[in-house]
Amino acid sequence: MPKRSKKEASSGSNASITSFLFGDDAAPKHEEPSENKMDSIASDLLSFIAGRGGVGKDELMRWGKERGLTPARLLPIIEELTEKRLIIKKLDENGKLIYRSAKQLY
Repeated sequence: MPKRSKKEASSGSNASITSFLFGDDAAPKHEEPSENKMDSIASDLLSFIAGRGGVGKDELMRWGKERGLTPARLLPIIEELTEKRLIIKKLDENGKLIYRSAKQLY
């Protein structure tokens, strides 16, 4: 089998192996959630926790899944609310993690 000349080898396209998946773009564009949307999710989450009195972690993950939120997107919002002392993490008598609204404790 004859070898290609250097000119023939370099004249090939510069397309990556996945370029056909995304059309002209080389990679998909990820949209960062806007601050306004994050605040909306945080306020919905806070009202959900306050309305229920206390919410377990599993129930909270189910709530997020129903709204199309991944745990990777939901957990930073929970941590932000915890840092602002709007919600409090507690363990119940069975050792399960429960989130409570800080306003209900006082």
